[in-house]
Amino acid sequence: MIKDQKRGQVWTMDLAIALVLFVGVIFLFYNYSISFAREDPLVEDMIKEGGYVSNSLLSTGYPQDWPALGLNDTISFGFFDDGMLNITKVNTLRDWVEISQSNYSLSKVKFHTKYNYYIEFYGGSLGLPEGEEPLAEHLGRAYTPDTRQIVKIQRLVAVNDTSSGFKIRPIKLNLYLWTDERA
Repeated sequence: MIKDQKRGQVWTMDLAIALVLFVGVIFLFYNYSISFAREDPLVEDMIKEGGYVSNSLLSTGYPQDWPALGLNDTISFGFFDDGMLNITKVNTLRDWVEISQSNYSLSKVKFHTKYNYYIEFYGGSLGLPEGEEPLAEHLGRAYTPDTRQIVKIQRLVAVNDTSSGFKIRPIKLNLYLWTDERA
């Protein structure tokens, strides 16, 4: 009789361990499948367009001398020349989009995005040669508290710095695409 009791206890213990393992595996599978669930299509589209806009910003733009041509004659914006951030290009775009809502809307068309954009630069003050204007801290339209969806893309870019012993200094370019649409 005692031998049968021990077998019954071992069998019950095996069942309890198997049950705990089964529940643990189900729990892990559930958490894994939730963490890899497909994102909202709006967010995916915003991330894709954000990649296009940020890649455009890291180019020279087209034509390369677009600041001299004007907003209507520019095909695409880019902030770089010879791998360095061109402060004149940044400030030109800022000046154009701050003039009017129609200029801002046209700049969105040139960026090939339907979403609002806001671009920020971080990196401290830049030591610029005499007579050059400082880098704009931001441009575009800032998101509001009513904004439904925001995507942030951050890039590290190089800029000439004449104030330090270094010729090149990195700064951050933050691109926000945002919309008031529901996700």
